[in-house]
Amino acid sequence: VSLSFWCGTEAILLALPVAPLPCFKEMETARLVQYLVNDVLGPDRVGPFLEDLAAELEDGGGTATGGRDLAVRNYVVRQLCGLVGPAGLRRFGEAYIASAV
Repeated sequence: VSLSFWCGTEAILLALPVAPLPCFKEMETARLVQYLVNDVLGPDRVGPFLEDLAAELEDGGGTATGGRDLAVRNYVVRQLCGLVGPAGLRRFGEAYIASAV
């Protein structure tokens, strides 16, 4: 039996964060959203995507209707729900996404 089996710290190091997230983790999450959009949709789509995401988080008024934009937006919203909670989506959108546009 390996030593890492008995003394492994993976569960502690990789534990899911608990809401509410500290500000520095929220800022890092917003930055990672930008990187994700850049990598999946391309650098020219980051600004329009963030505008649409901000509208979606603030009042459900996003305009993505299909394709990769919608798939990425759905993924981001789902992950954010897990991190900041459904009630925290609007505040997160106003504080971090809308200000990045």
